[in-house]
Amino acid sequence: TISNIALLYTKQGKLDEAMSKYSECLDINRKAHGPFHASSAEILCSMASICEKRADYTEAVALYAESLEMKRKLYGNEHFSIADTLNDTAVVLTHQNNFEEALSLYEYSLEMKRAVYQGDHSSIVDTLNNMAYVYYIGGNYSDSLALYAERLAMMKRLYGDTHPSVAVSVNNIAILYDKQCKYAEALAMYTESLAFKYRLQESENADVTIADTLSDIANMHEKLGNYPKSLEVYTQSLELKRVL
Repeated sequence: TISNIALLYTKQGKLDEAMSKYSECLDINRKAHGPFHASSAEILCSMASICEKRADYTEAVALYAESLEMKRKLYGNEHFSIADTLNDTAVVLTHQNNFEEALSLYEYSLEMKRAVYQGDHSSIVDTLNNMAYVYYIGGNYSDSLALYAERLAMMKRLYGDTHPSVAVSVNNIAILYDKQCKYAEALAMYTESLAFKYRLQESENADVTIADTLSDIANMHEKLGNYPKSLEVYTQSLELKRVL
């Protein structure tokens, strides 16, 4: 019950109150179950997440490390919960611009998730996305593209071609092709992204994202020297934005 109250405080953005309740819950748990217990490990992760939200990254890493040590004593060296905590620690390290260590933990997490799940899984999708992002912000567009492509293929197998996140993934790949000056490939991916968005047009803010993608497509035509087509598509985008 105390942990539920802490979660509600977190959802309301009352982070100090949430942290206080989680600390209380952790103390009770340790008295009841001893120093190593699955519930205590998860509470530590929740506390680390609050520290991350506060931008107290050093404390977040320390709490994740404490949880990780506990989980290894409870589960051994290979467990989905350990893989998740490695991933979450890497997210915090990314916030600290510690990209090399973040990638090392992401790779460790990904390897463990592949071993645990033995196939496609949403948790693997998340780690592929996080790794791709780190490579992207580090300017390693080739490795980022490869991971985003793997993520996209897995998402299509898991969710089908009409899931909103698929359109986002396609768009990310288009951006990477653009960064590499591969404008024809970028145009193809932006066009695919647009088709997804038209199919999902009933979703919130769909028209805004369609207008943005039309603008991206026009930009690719411009870079390819197809100025009449670029002007035509820019006009479409502008007309759509005017009615929003």
